[in-house]
Amino acid sequence: YYYAFALTDFFVFLSCAEEKFIILGRKGSGKSAFAEYICSIAANQPNMFARFIRKSETNLESIVQIGRDNGHNIEIENLYTWLILTNVLKLFSENQAVQNHSDYKNLNKFLSKNSGFIDIRESEIKEVVEQKGMEVHTEFLKRFFTAKMDRKFDIKQEKAPFYKLIPHLKEVLLKVLKSDIEVENTNSYVLFFDDLDIISNINDERTQNSLLSLIRVSKEINNEFFAKNSLDSKVVLLLRDDISKYLASLASDSSKLFSSYSTRINWYQDEYHQNDDELSLNIRRFLNKRIEYALNEKDMSVDKTDPWKSLVEDPFNGSMDFHKSSFKYVLDHTFFRPRDLLLFFYPLSKYNYKFPLSKHDINSLIGKYCAEVMKELKNELSCFYSKNQIGMIFNAIIEINDNLKNSLENYISYSKCLEIIDRNCVDISASDLLEDMFNRGLIGNVNNNTHFFFKYREPSHHTYNFNREHGVILHNSLKIYCENTSSM
Repeated sequence: YYYAFALTDFFVFLSCAEEKFIILGRKGSGKSAFAEYICSIAANQPNMFARFIRKSETNLESIVQIGRDNGHNIEIENLYTWLILTNVLKLFSENQAVQNHSDYKNLNKFLSKNSGFIDIRESEIKEVVEQKGMEVHTEFLKRFFTAKMDRKFDIKQEKAPFYKLIPHLKEVLLKVLKSDIEVENTNSYVLFFDDLDIISNINDERTQNSLLSLIRVSKEINNEFFAKNSLDSKVVLLLRDDISKYLASLASDSSKLFSSYSTRINWYQDEYHQNDDELSLNIRRFLNKRIEYALNEKDMSVDKTDPWKSLVEDPFNGSMDFHKSSFKYVLDHTFFRPRDLLLFFYPLSKYNYKFPLSKHDINSLIGKYCAEVMKELKNELSCFYSKNQIGMIFNAIIEINDNLKNSLENYISYSKCLEIIDRNCVDISASDLLEDMFNRGLIGNVNNNTHFFFKYREPSHHTYNFNREHGVILHNSLKIYCENTSSM
């Protein structure tokens, strides 16, 4: 939860911005940690309820296919709607006041009886579908309607297809969330969809349709049901920004969905200019809190005003680079994400180091970090490129780095990059690849005044777009990776 303590203001913003429900960010920016933090708060507050639906556990595309294989035509939109409504109902039922109230026993029994279709696990759903089809038990929902609703339940069967219960579930939610039990009037409910970036191939039409359906369903429920009825509930989607950008180009309404309903986690702070360290105050706060905790756990002394100085020499002894702090030196090899710093210092838990760390120690950690972050990068790219294509891309990157080393200007031209990529990469558009690499922060631009432009250091008031007229440089982590790879 160290990520999220610096995101308190972000949560307040998300709570107040009724229409925003998609949290975007690069891998490692803290989307999941933020949601985990909110869930940890909810666990200790009687009037706040939150839970995850994780794609790694609930593969709805697979469930749709399992249903079809067993003769059940399932609409993915209905499945998402069912999942959201029943899980918010489940959050409501976890309220102690509800559990002790006799009026809600039938509702709890309905949720329990159909738990296989609510707490869905991919490893178990095939057996459930094969045994029960896609029908759910209606008896206890009928009883609740009779006792609490103002109209008759119009489904007579003891079991019915799950999607036929969706209108009734909306009525139930509206009734219970607006009920007159005192404790319920102040309750808040939030449902997080996570692991949406676990995708084998974003070019797969079934995957695209599933993600866009989830966004559309979430929009409809958040705006047309929760917001219009003043229900303090929300569905929040956690999505990688490269995937969102791809999805935004697919359908006529998808671009507007992201522009209107998303907000972004960005740790780079361009509003500070007096001190380069201040360009990432939130990351430094995050890291200092973790350093202080770790050193206290080891009964080691810590500078409480700035724990970083207990971990790393600042400035480095004997270094000619006195204008650059040790913190900036480390950060310049990262992508300004909390995950980068965790990955960077992970070897401290495995090997013996003397504190504060020297520049030699930091350089050793940089080499290890660059190897690991490139593994993660290749994993990210696997959603968009084949294994062979990723290999070709990195061959091109190594050749670009070789040309950079021999360049008097420390950058190379766009046309030279196109030539290198065309020589190394088969069936990949060189111009599209360079745009993609720029948007991922792997390459940057250099203008005639030797100003550097990296996408992840984009100011809040201005957008950086790849400029083909400017020079091209590699990110520091890629340079180190290429050097270490070439020396093997």
